[in-house]
Parts: sequence; structure tokens; C-alpha cells
Amino acid sequence: GVPLLWALALGRFGLSPRGILCALYLWILALVAVTDLERRRIYDAVMLPAIALSALAAPVSPWLEGGAVGAWGMGVGAPIFFFGLALVTRGGIGGGDATLAAFIGLTAGFPRGLRALSWGALLAGAFALGLLLSRRGTLKTPIPYGPFLALGEALALLGLLG
Repeated sequence: GVPLLWALALGRFGLSPRGILCALYLWILALVAVTDLERRRIYDAVMLPAIALSALAAPVSPWLEGGAVGAWGMGVGAPIFFFGLALVTRGGIGGGDATLAAFIGLTAGFPRGLRALSWGALLAGAFALGLLLSRRGTLKTPIPYGPFLALGEALALLGLLG
């Protein structure tokens, strides 16, 4: 699936800095989604270098809404919000989700990062509702949140969320 993501990114933005960064970011999101589905983990060994790369790339990414300042603001604000949710839900949302939120904020900027995170939450909610309605899950059935956040961000990166 990763070559298809690369083709989408490069087909949409060409062999430009935006196309290359988009392809790289989509690869990271795919890795996060798969490891969260398989192991219920989002690894800092993946996310911390990705966060560092996206923080350094923000000033030279003129396509970011809100520019570098908006990206850095989202990169700080989103994980703070998610760590707060982790405290409130007592482990329902993990630290890996918060680091993923930082990456999403840095790569999407403001306000596109908010849209990406919102779409991720809506997609996860729709999936959970489907589990409930089909009686394949209960209110206590854990679902990995990372793949839904990654999908929301992939849509944002490809410019499909506005």
C-alpha cells in the first residue's frame, strides 16, 4: 500500500518538496496505522524523529496553513489536549496518540490540523458506533485510535479536507 500512497502524493504534487514530504509523511502514517492495529502501540522511536523532521521542515513548507508558527502551535497544542484526554479517560487514549497528534499538527498546520484531528475522531466514532450497532463490541471494547487519526491526516495532506 505504501507505493500507492507515494504515487498519490507524487501524482498530486509532483516531484516537488511538497510531494516528497507528503510521500514521506504518508509512509510514516501508514507505519503508525499498521503498528497500532497489530500491536496497539505507537512507538516513540518512529514518532520522535518524525516530529523533529516535521518541526524542522515547517519553515520551508509554504503550503502549510498558518505557516511555520501555525504548525508549531498545533504541534504543541494538539499533544497537550490529547495528554489531557489521556488523563480524563484513564488510559483510553495513550501517549502514542498524543505524539501522533503532535506530528499531525506539525505536518498540517493550523487550522487544517484541527480538521484532520476532527475527521480522525469522527471516523473512529463511526467505527465504534458500527461495532455497537452490529453487536460486535460494547462501550468497553478498545479500538486503536491511531489508524483513524492517520487517515484524517492523510486526507489533509492530500488536500482533500480543504
